[in-house]
Amino acid sequence: KTAMTDSIWTGAPGDAAGGGAGNGDIKERLREAFNEQRAKLRPWGEVFGKISKPGSLGEAQKRLTVNIHYFQANYLAVSIFFLAYCILTSPTLLISAIILTAGLLVYWRKIQQRQPLVVMGRTLAPREMLAILLAFCLPLLFFGNIGAAFFWVIGATIFFSGLHAVMVPVQLQLQGESLV
Repeated sequence: KTAMTDSIWTGAPGDAAGGGAGNGDIKERLREAFNEQRAKLRPWGEVFGKISKPGSLGEAQKRLTVNIHYFQANYLAVSIFFLAYCILTSPTLLISAIILTAGLLVYWRKIQQRQPLVVMGRTLAPREMLAILLAFCLPLLFFGNIGAAFFWVIGATIFFSGLHAVMVPVQLQLQGESLV
């Protein structure tokens, strides 16, 4: 190692200069959140089992409130499906997502191993690695119309979740567990 490569990694493991930022902690928290949502996932037969029109506006409001909480993990799964659909049906977004994911994986691995990235004889600091990755991917995401895809996913998720929540009776949810 040279003095220059040592100086890149001089920050403490959790500070921004070192770039380490406690990646193990973040990875563990993401794993816990994923497992928690997966445990809350209701069977899809239950999600689409019994659907009926609410009798009144008050009943629709009650259904919406109870079902949004009860089927929360399923609605998250639906929004992830909508996001995947947007990315897979847009070649520019797909290419951008692949490049961004690959670049972030290389960046994360280099940070974990505390190895600098050397490009054409120049050692890049962690911040420079991210800056180059973003400078390359942001125009692709812009031309892939990521903003429209993002708002479409949000709108489709709200529409689907709201419509579903209003159409599913709450008797089964109220019998099985406390929802508040």
